Amino acid sequence: MTDLTLEPEPRPHQLPGDIAVWLFIFAELAVFGIMLIGFAVARSLDPATFPDASSS
Repeated sequence: MTDLTLEPEPRPHQLPGDIAVWLFIFAELAVFGIMLIGFAVARSLDPATFPDASSS
């Protein structure tokens, strides 16, 4: 007698969902990070401008 068991085949680890959605999310995070770094660099290069601009 043969033992027939239905087991799913092992799949390689994959992200859930569409890859295009993940690329969009990573692109948005990259843009946000670049803008945040740009803001920090601009603030460190000209520290007097930022308090003056926020007080008016």
